[in-house]
Amino acid sequence: MPVSSLVDELFERADGVSLALVIRVRGEVVAERYGVQPESIFEPATPITADSTLLSWSIAKSITHAAVGVLVGDGLLDLDAPAPVPEWAGTPRADITTLQLLEMRSGLRFVEDYVD
Repeated sequence: MPVSSLVDELFERADGVSLALVIRVRGEVVAERYGVQPESIFEPATPITADSTLLSWSIAKSITHAAVGVLVGDGLLDLDAPAPVPEWAGTPRADITTLQLLEMRSGLRFVEDYVD
């Protein structure tokens, strides 16, 4: 089956709405298809293009953690080192680790006491 037919089949599956499909191999886009954002009470149906901004919902967490796993496996990222955020230099946030960010913990000292 030609790649274009396989991409069309993947994109047109009947078990959901697909807004965009982009396949990259070694950094090069080899196939892409775009659909239509269905009409809602907020806006009419809208064609999707390569420049459209789409919500990623929870898939962003999976992709982020997969990318971090690759970086850690390749020795390019130390989860226990301070997160590489230049804007935090010289502030208490400079000590927040990448692991704390991934676990959505602040890494900051905080006493949660609201009694006067």
